[in-house]
Amino acid sequence: MDYEFESVGPKGNVKKVVRFTKIDEGFFNLGFGDRDVITGKINDIVTTNNGDAKKILATIAMIVVDFTKTYPHSLISLQGTTASRTRLYQMNICKYYNEII
Repeated sequence: MDYEFESVGPKGNVKKVVRFTKIDEGFFNLGFGDRDVITGKINDIVTTNNGDAKKILATIAMIVVDFTKTYPHSLISLQGTTASRTRLYQMNICKYYNEII
């Protein structure tokens, strides 16, 4: 279950993918990264630095909202590929928690 969008900034247009993978009944992992233009695979390690990180995180939040409309009783797991990315996600979830809810 993939959602695709583009990051637009000084480094050009970069295809992004949010992928929900079913782990168990009602439990999904959220993966996120750049779509590799050659292989088509998701690269979740690359740092794009396209100047639109807040917009990307807001887009991912809206994707989660859309996903939970289809799967309203699901649990979603999200962990960064590094401790600093996980911390970035935690800080933004906390910062915008009221809007997300």
